[in-house]
Amino acid sequence: MKKIASLISMLIILFNIKASATIVVINVANFQFNPANANVIVGDTVRFTFTQGFHNATTNGVTNGQPSGAAPLNSGNPGSVQTYDYETAVAGVYNYVCQVHPSMVGQFTVSNIVPVTLIQFNIQTAVKKPLLTWITGSEINADYFSIRSSADDKHFTEVGRVNATGNSSTQQFYSYTDNTITTSNNFIYYELVIVDKNGNEQLSPIKLFANNSSAIKLVEQLSPNPVSRPGMLMVYFNSQKKDQMSVQVFDATGKQVLATDMEAVQGLNSGHIHVCDFTAGIYTLVFSMNGLKETKQVVVN
Repeated sequence: MKKIASLISMLIILFNIKASATIVVINVANFQFNPANANVIVGDTVRFTFTQGFHNATTNGVTNGQPSGAAPLNSGNPGSVQTYDYETAVAGVYNYVCQVHPSMVGQFTVSNIVPVTLIQFNIQTAVKKPLLTWITGSEINADYFSIRSSADDKHFTEVGRVNATGNSSTQQFYSYTDNTITTSNNFIYYELVIVDKNGNEQLSPIKLFANNSSAIKLVEQLSPNPVSRPGMLMVYFNSQKKDQMSVQVFDATGKQVLATDMEAVQGLNSGHIHVCDFTAGIYTLVFSMNGLKETKQVVVN
């Protein structure tokens, strides 16, 4: 009788989770997918909203673009739509690009449903060490919560575990402080992975922590350097808020050969510079945003 009751409870939880399937919005503008990475649950819809630029989103031609059995993701020809919905049906990692700008890459991970209702997942930001808190509404056969962090919003590593209550029909409150962070990164991304006793996993939405203990810097990486024509230079940079970064490029004689702006959201951003029209040589790049200025050098072959 207890097994039947547990099965009924599990079915009710799964139904409630499915009924609360959400729409996850990815904004496409200024050579970026924002967010560049997202976690969703089977049955959720990923909605691409194209607001600026000549872009699309597609897994066509991308190695391991979508999991086996999943429908290809393709919003159509660049600039042809303003909104594109992709309903997720198969768990796994989806990698997509803009057909015209292949340096624009995005990713989302679809996980299956586990019989745990995650009501809330937050990070307290006004602290030196990130304090993660979460609440479950009910749990069946839950094992533990894996806390994973990432500096680039793509590659996540487990930094800790918290045991789950296991079986509960009332709210359960959890917290975890990440003492592993250093001062090397301006931003750290976190995801919570719910693991049941059968080893099944469900991923939470990704949360951002602003690391106030680190020295604020603009440019994280320029890649590749040297860069070969007719390629493009990728710029990975930080922003404390929604803003715009000014970029000036000077050749070896001090002549300015390019001036452009890169749109930014809070966190780690990406942009690119086409070097097709540059002659071979050493170039100086000056980045400016929100009172900060940094200078880098790049070799163009």
